[in-house]
Amino acid sequence: MSKSFPSENIKGWATIGDEAKRILDGLKLPGFDSVWTDGEWDGEVFDNRSGINQSVICSVPQFGPKEIELVVNKANQAVSGSGGWAAMSALERKSKILDFRLRILKHADELAMLDCIDVGKPYQIARAVDVQSAARSLEWYAELADKFYGELAPTNNLDAISYQPLGVVSALVPWNYPIMIAAWKFAPMLAAGNAVILKPAEQSPLSAMRLMEIARESDLPPGVFNVVTGDGETTGQALIQHVDVHGVGFTGSSETGKVVIGAANSRRLKPVSLECGGKSPAVLFDDCNVEKAVKLIAAGIFYNAGQSCNAPTRVLAHESIVEQVIDMFVEEAKEYLPNNPLSGDSKVGSIVDRIQYEKVVSLTEQAVNMGCDVAYGSTERMFEETGGYYISPMVLTNVSRESPAFQEEIFGPILPITSFSTDDEAIELANDSRYGLWANVFTTSLDRALKSAKQIDAGTVATNVTFGGDITTPFGGFKDSGIGRDRSTHALVKYMNVKHTSLVPNS
Repeated sequence: MSKSFPSENIKGWATIGDEAKRILDGLKLPGFDSVWTDGEWDGEVFDNRSGINQSVICSVPQFGPKEIELVVNKANQAVSGSGGWAAMSALERKSKILDFRLRILKHADELAMLDCIDVGKPYQIARAVDVQSAARSLEWYAELADKFYGELAPTNNLDAISYQPLGVVSALVPWNYPIMIAAWKFAPMLAAGNAVILKPAEQSPLSAMRLMEIARESDLPPGVFNVVTGDGETTGQALIQHVDVHGVGFTGSSETGKVVIGAANSRRLKPVSLECGGKSPAVLFDDCNVEKAVKLIAAGIFYNAGQSCNAPTRVLAHESIVEQVIDMFVEEAKEYLPNNPLSGDSKVGSIVDRIQYEKVVSLTEQAVNMGCDVAYGSTERMFEETGGYYISPMVLTNVSRESPAFQEEIFGPILPITSFSTDDEAIELANDSRYGLWANVFTTSLDRALKSAKQIDAGTVATNVTFGGDITTPFGGFKDSGIGRDRSTHALVKYMNVKHTSLVPNS
């Protein structure tokens, strides 16, 4: 399948940045052999469309149960036995993972371009943020691998607590941050001593397929890093239900997460980690720095065309500042109009596909029909002549707590604003959601910040910042936002078994 992707394949934009054109003209799409190593692919395929213009980029393998069986067997062989990945010293695993990281950085331009053409993400952002984050994840967990120790319990005998790899683990990742979230999964999986089978979303398979090619060129042993492509119903289900897949890491919607945890444990019990949706509140108390808060929140919600699970998607503003907040958000929204993802100055690209675009439009129009006012933007499709799905950022006001804009994860650049009068009401509104992934609080009061952090039901409460933390801090949520954590040492431990060994002296 491997072929060049000339810049002429991108239609509908008057100009393409020089750097983007250079990379596109030299870009080789990943081949079938990037996921299939036992000869030519003769199974089913599906069309992979570009988020930029919905044109067909290439055909991609649709893995079924037969192919999954072969990949799982290969992964099991790589991880098992005295010479397998699990038995290898942590120092040796560290060296091989770091080599994989260096090769990813060497190919950063093309990996970023693959995500750009796959999902319509601005190339420069994918290059500077997503690929660099993936490399950082590999670096951090590789360095952690030989610094993570077991413990001794304070008993009168020798009671040791040790950590062992699960074995073969699967990572199912979404299309909004294809390479970054994938690395949040496979970096700790590899560092813990597991063999990985990565399944990207069917909307964004290319960077994962290219990673498979890069892994083959690296020092990673064959079978330790694997990629399978296809849909959730066929490929994903066959993968997670396999009895020799010993753990599952999933990021996606809460509805799909509930299906995943049931399917994964339908034949044999195994640990499942779920990082699911969010409807994150951003609380602006009356003492906050309004200008700073608005700029940070606007960057958070409109970034990536609103397709971020932890974006601040519900603004709760004190009634004394709400009108000022609305006016400022209207001005900020104008700075995040979508543009050609291939241009060097694009902040925002496209919605990934028609299905997601129609979901954004439907939920937003429902909210308007229920009484929301539109202060800025519309659901009208922009740049329709390109074939892609582009939408203006929108600011909605007078949003009630019953509104879909308040309760549902729209996953688009839609910002609803609701006012409150007391601190207690703000906390109540913040918690009025089935989600609990993230929350933002803006205040100059330390007392308010600490009280809010304690009372808001969310995995992260970030004060006076939008996306706080990094690879060293845990990421995950409460309630329907998931089970378990990505990032930090917590992600390493969840892909390991905890073993207690008790030794009593022979007397």
